[in-house]
Amino acid sequence: MYCRKCGNELKGNAKFCGKCGTSINIDLSNKKEDIKPQVITKVIERKEQPIIQKTSSLVIYTIIVSTIITSTALIIGLNLLK
Repeated sequence: MYCRKCGNELKGNAKFCGKCGTSINIDLSNKKEDIKPQVITKVIERKEQPIIQKTSSLVIYTIIVSTIITSTALIIGLNLLK
């Protein structure tokens, strides 16, 4: 017999699962030995930056690059006028 929560094989007359600790409630009138354990999948969370933080960084970089280009153009333009 297998644990219905984690699928661990249970030994003898176990009242609790040795792996996850789930209580094993057995209905003797409806006992089925061929119950397949549930497949448990683990979802791995991706650690991504929030969209707001990505957008803020993009705006800041755009402002810095624009300022550098504008300043360079002004300096070159003023030097040409002399």
